[in-house]
Amino acid sequence: MENSVPCKSCKLCCQGGQAIYLFPKEGDNVSEYETMKLYNPVMREEGTALKFKDNGDCVYLGKEGCTIYDRRPVICRSYDCRKQFLMYPKKMRKEVMNKPLYNAAKERINTLPQAERKELRAIAQLRNTDKVRGE
Repeated sequence: MENSVPCKSCKLCCQGGQAIYLFPKEGDNVSEYETMKLYNPVMREEGTALKFKDNGDCVYLGKEGCTIYDRRPVICRSYDCRKQFLMYPKKMRKEVMNKPLYNAAKERINTLPQAERKELRAIAQLRNTDKVRGE
């Protein structure tokens, strides 16, 4: 599933310690990547993520962008910072996203169709309700 996100030259989702988790059930072959074990706060369990460089960038981020673009993980092919921003309750957004990515997503919200924004906000409301109930 490819997303058409107006990233232009933005690479913030690959920087600043933003975890890039692998999902073998969705087609990621973990043995093809340099990985590390990392707690996934969304899944609430330990997951396998791409390694970081010392500065927090993805190990595969080069000067011109992704060095493994043709075989990038499923999360990279489907990721849309605008959707992630809207899918989480406000209190959880800054916990899940690093600050520069949070700001970039917030700036791009209006490039999503209104109907999609409304649907994603409804998902965030459900997540907020589930969190209040302790689910």
